[in-house]
Amino acid sequence: MKKSLRNLLAITFSLSILLSACSKAPNKILPKKDGLWNANYTIINTVGAASSTQTGALSMTFKDDGTGTVNDGTVSTAFTWSYSKDNKTLTFTETGATTASIYTVEEMKSKSEKWTRNYTITLSGITYVTDETINLTKVD
Repeated sequence: MKKSLRNLLAITFSLSILLSACSKAPNKILPKKDGLWNANYTIINTVGAASSTQTGALSMTFKDDGTGTVNDGTVSTAFTWSYSKDNKTLTFTETGATTASIYTVEEMKSKSEKWTRNYTITLSGITYVTDETINLTKVD
């Protein structure tokens, strides 16, 4: 009985070490290898009853030091990024931007991620609603 309990404890301990080492947090996954990801985005802007949808693709490179670049095919822009494990949010700030974009990390996998951001602003009595989704795929 003692031997089987000891074996069970050893297996449980080994599994807990293994699972904790396999973190899928974006700050561990995004900069791996060369840090290159393809990003497909959808932005839905709604003003009153009217809405418009914008889609596109980008390439993004993430570095361990919290910096990176985003390229839309013609323009490359630097950015900083950080991940909050507690809130499951990723803060993204393009160079020259006055505010950061904070995305909720909906899915975290070793080769793909999904981020969303929803916000509402009202200017001069007109309400603007924006829903963004970014789907990232690791470039091998």
